[in-house]
Amino acid sequence: STSNLYNKIVWLIHNFYMEIRYAEKIEKESINKIILSAFSYNLGKILVQVVDEIIQKQNNTEIISLTAKINDEIVGFISFSPILFTPEINITGYILAPLAVLPRHQNQGVGSELVNKGINILRKDGLDFLFVYGDPKYYSKFGFNQDDSKIFIPPYPLKYPNGWLGINFTQEKVYKSEIKFSCIDA
Repeated sequence: STSNLYNKIVWLIHNFYMEIRYAEKIEKESINKIILSAFSYNLGKILVQVVDEIIQKQNNTEIISLTAKINDEIVGFISFSPILFTPEINITGYILAPLAVLPRHQNQGVGSELVNKGINILRKDGLDFLFVYGDPKYYSKFGFNQDDSKIFIPPYPLKYPNGWLGINFTQEKVYKSEIKFSCIDA
């Protein structure tokens, strides 16, 4: 169909001209604009505060933040933060949060490129587990699933428990009992 062809052309143009790179502190204003436009007002305000702190700390911690840029405009943002297991165990974990794309660039592959780039970076770094709290339909296409997250207990009650997903990059470390963790201070 014509709309299908149009979507494929838009996707090709975006991916040809899109640059995924590490976020920089000077991009904070553009990143905040993306967050505020991609989320509800109340959630956006909270996430802007969190992202401001993430961006300030990213050079001093193991936080990985990426931006997607098209034609010199930042159109997407993603962050991956280390988590701390309690009691301390010999595995590494990160959480993906947040992922945001300007509304006019959504459904065009920007978010997928950001997620895939982050997953590739973390996999190369030898990460054991990656978690996300989000739409299972969307995140399952990257390998996130409920089986890999079910024994890991988030630090806060979840409104939608089915949205708690993980990827086990090792496929070796299978734990029988529940494992609690906390997020780094943002």
